[in-house]
Amino acid sequence: MSHLSNSASGKPAGNPVVTLASRVNGRPRVLIVGGGFGGLHAAMGLAHMPVDVTVIDRRNHHIFQPLLYQVALAVLSPADIAQPIRTILHHNRNTQVLMDEVVGIDAAARTVSLSSGSRISYDYLVLATGATHSYFAHPEWAPLAPGLKTVEDATEIRRRVLLAFELAERQMVEHGWHPPLNFVVVGGGPTGVELAGAISDIAQLYMRHDFRHIDPSKSRVLLLEGSKRILSAYPPDLSASAEASLRKLGVEVHTDTQVTGIGPGYVEASSSSKEGHGRIDAAVTRSLLPEQDAQVTAPALIGALVESLLGPLAPIYEEPAAARTAVQNATVITLRALGIVDARARGLVAQTVLP
Repeated sequence: MSHLSNSASGKPAGNPVVTLASRVNGRPRVLIVGGGFGGLHAAMGLAHMPVDVTVIDRRNHHIFQPLLYQVALAVLSPADIAQPIRTILHHNRNTQVLMDEVVGIDAAARTVSLSSGSRISYDYLVLATGATHSYFAHPEWAPLAPGLKTVEDATEIRRRVLLAFELAERQMVEHGWHPPLNFVVVGGGPTGVELAGAISDIAQLYMRHDFRHIDPSKSRVLLLEGSKRILSAYPPDLSASAEASLRKLGVEVHTDTQVTGIGPGYVEASSSSKEGHGRIDAAVTRSLLPEQDAQVTAPALIGALVESLLGPLAPIYEEPAAARTAVQNATVITLRALGIVDARARGLVAQTVLP
């Protein structure tokens, strides 16, 4: 078990060092930062190994992110896609879970600093902190168009979408008109496609008879993607099929379109295939721009490396490609931490683990 290092008086010292399971019988201490797909898979992979594992996350639950868009549109509740990390790992007898936030790493001393003021020592460190959105040097866009990475993001989207319809209904009653109900989703990746389709589906089908003075089916959902096609990470035929499905749902798909500005109630965009800039009045704007890793990441060759060492890998969850990448990275980290990755792998995984 963990314990706080004490001063001579027996009281906890300032900025204490938490010792993670003394190295009995030479057992290494592995510290995993992050309870997402990669962190959990690394912990599961080490469950029966002769190591002592600690998982640290600033939340005490794991979120199945591919279904966040359903929470955002009130199809699911947050509890439907969340599970305590301790519950997931409770069979791992060599694993403990701490709820805290890592704010600093001292690689030379092999310690990490926590927001609580404590420091934790380790022998091997796995950084699996996930990814965040890139706003392309426009951080001021974040409050106006936050992404969809957390339950808080999802509930905020739900609040804004439902409130847009409610305000339109009230304004119609009071003034006989209402602003356009335009919903703009920036980014044509998997989450952007899912969210745009779901907003349109709800407006066109499920909400169309709920209001007396407005017609939700007349709302517009616009999906803006900067590249030539949506779902650009997938084969072209799948992208084309997804775009056709979105259009059937009433989503306006605009590819080769770059967002140049986001303000309260509007989005400015330009297209290389069309002259000039356009302004779109928007009731709700969601930014689902390409992700920027917030963790120390491994090269793309890691996926091939893992399969060459272990054979084809099946992801823990079938749906998200991001989950597969996280799982593959975590598997390589696990092997490297135990010293069983051959020399071909060491150069590739050096960026992933801090030994």
